[in-house]
Amino acid sequence: MAFNLGICIDAFRSSGARIDSVDAVGGGAKSDVWLQVLADVWGLPVRRRSIVDEANSLGAAVLGAVGLGSVPSVDAARSLSVVEAEFVPDAGRTAAYRVAAERFEQAYASLEPWYGGTR
Repeated sequence: MAFNLGICIDAFRSSGARIDSVDAVGGGAKSDVWLQVLADVWGLPVRRRSIVDEANSLGAAVLGAVGLGSVPSVDAARSLSVVEAEFVPDAGRTAAYRVAAERFEQAYASLEPWYGGTR
């Protein structure tokens, strides 16, 4: 999953997005070990927000408020939670994961014709 999400991060970057860190929400964000793995795989700081379980509902509420004109933009969501923890990538583990990520992408490319998908 971390390698697959890393491909998504790379796609955003190749489209011109600047990604300096990733904020984590949802059930997986409760695990310090998982957030450290993500930071190491992506080579990016991963931050746990104070609203974890309710983040999807909060996002929907903010989008609704923006749609109604009650809130000027989705940037308002940032003020509704704070960063509780930050997981900084370890350079050695990131280098090792890069080698594994290359193998993951090679395996994906090899299996892609079998699944009939395109990337």
